[in-house]
Amino acid sequence: MKLNKFNGRWLWALLAGAALALPFSLQAAANDYSACAGLNDYLSYSKCVAEIDNKNSGQPTALVEDVKATDGDFSIKINDGSGKTNALSVVLYLKASAATTQMALSKDSNFGFAERQAFAAQQAWTLEDLPDATQYVYVKFFDKDDNALKTVAASIIYSSRLIDAKAESAAKTQYVKIYGKSLDAQTAFDRQWLDIAAYGLAKDTPRELDKEKEALSKFIKVYKKTPKNGQDWQILNAIAYADTAGAASAGAPTTDTSNASPSAVAACVAKPFKQILDVGSKGAEVKALQQLLICAGYLADTAKTDGNFTKETEDGVKQFQEKYELKCKDGSYCGRLGPATAKKLVEIYKEGNSEAAAEPAAKVILKLSRNLTIGSQGTDVKSLQTYLAQDSELYPDGTASGKFDTATEEAVKKFQEKYELKCKDGSYCGYVGPATRAKLQEVSDN
Repeated sequence: MKLNKFNGRWLWALLAGAALALPFSLQAAANDYSACAGLNDYLSYSKCVAEIDNKNSGQPTALVEDVKATDGDFSIKINDGSGKTNALSVVLYLKASAATTQMALSKDSNFGFAERQAFAAQQAWTLEDLPDATQYVYVKFFDKDDNALKTVAASIIYSSRLIDAKAESAAKTQYVKIYGKSLDAQTAFDRQWLDIAAYGLAKDTPRELDKEKEALSKFIKVYKKTPKNGQDWQILNAIAYADTAGAASAGAPTTDTSNASPSAVAACVAKPFKQILDVGSKGAEVKALQQLLICAGYLADTAKTDGNFTKETEDGVKQFQEKYELKCKDGSYCGRLGPATAKKLVEIYKEGNSEAAAEPAAKVILKLSRNLTIGSQGTDVKSLQTYLAQDSELYPDGTASGKFDTATEEAVKKFQEKYELKCKDGSYCGYVGPATRAKLQEVSDN
């Protein structure tokens, strides 16, 4: 059964269309919330309601914490509660009051597509394939009369690498020795450095001997010795392959410009390709292809340039083939870099070609199959962000992270205002519901 039964306050808040606030429990209908009626955004309204509930019950009504959430008889924990996992499949450990008979689970606080099910103390859950992104699980508990009792949430970070506290601690110590500052796990460079130094270099990472040579010089300068054991070589690889660490000075790491947008590049330049490239191909030529596709606008600025020919890379090649009508032998735009496609890339993006600098960005294809709001994550969010970023007035931030944040919400609000798509409370609320989704699809298709 779809989750479609809310009491008045939850329905009001959901229709308001913003999901900035933390979930709050639903108290007895006798509580008077008339003082909150004039508040037209979800955050203010829910805080007002929570204050009234707290005053009447003396108990907290809102609780969402990283790693795990507990509140009296209600709690949720993901796996062991460490906040990290190297597997997409996790286990939720749930506790609820004796009155609880049902529950609903969701990846966002709106519960728009969540299904009601019988309460269970353990529940299997699948995360999105978004490495190093914080992901949330929201759980709403109900009694036998369909009254919502409590909503709690927990978060976890998925990383395909192993989780070894001892190895990570040692890597952080080595980082300080090399860069003279503490490792900041919130930055992409530092996270990648930590992974390589603690767990070793990924097997499919293309080797770059010039980077390794430079990293070796730096290692010897810091440690006064050559690498002798496995840990030494992991540290050296971290220096060489954590973005542009090999070219960094002894101070802070340099900025990675491999994913620079077209505006940051004078012109996109292609060198001749010596191999036929397809999904599964790896190496320096794949990396060069990825960088070219990003520069030319056929891949998002945030796309990986790791030398692994993925489905994402294939989609970028398909868009280029479609633009220049380069069909494969089966009559389709197959995304395979064969001789004809490679020749055309070099022809269009050869050095000094003015057409390369003026090449327009590829059309962004939107495929929105669900409602989106604060906290939503996935490729559809990334697609939405990439589309909105084409108009700097709508989305000046321009980040296509795959995470629906406040900047994305503001961009959606501007889109709604542009096309007069008011939410049911009469505001431009930033919630991507059915009407907004339909308009986005219509405009992007044209």
